[in-house]
Amino acid sequence: MPARQMAISTARYSFDSNVIINPWNRQYPRDVFPGFWRDIEELIENGLAICAEEVRREIEHKDDDINHWLTDRAHMIVPFDRGIEEAYIEVINKFRAYAKRTQARNQADPVVIALAMSRNLVVVTEEKREPGSASPKIPDVCDHFGVVCLSIVEMMRKEDWSY
Repeated sequence: MPARQMAISTARYSFDSNVIINPWNRQYPRDVFPGFWRDIEELIENGLAICAEEVRREIEHKDDDINHWLTDRAHMIVPFDRGIEEAYIEVINKFRAYAKRTQARNQADPVVIALAMSRNLVVVTEEKREPGSASPKIPDVCDHFGVVCLSIVEMMRKEDWSY
């Protein structure tokens, strides 16, 4: 089978934790979709896909293959900085429900958005829009701030990936 051409991407992505966890565990397991993971890793190696430190924290709670995979790609982790902090404050001030979250798995959401806002990135998440929800979803918050937000499949289409 001939090697497929990679699309040249000018976009950079801020990955939500579910972009790593869900494909790994459910949608695109490594043993069945090795090409998907090669493409994700190529985005990472080319500096086109990054994630906030808080995403790493959500994933590191388990000593499993996902955690090891992410640890091997530590260069994609972006520590909280002044630009992210300023955008984070803007997100929290507008969407107060984010400030009240106590579950570890949801702590990264506003930071994923803030990272995208501070670096002009596209957010990639598997969350679905729920306008008016008491618990804001990443795509709704992105829409409010004019941040492009894609699902994994939408990102795959943008990158011209097919399997």
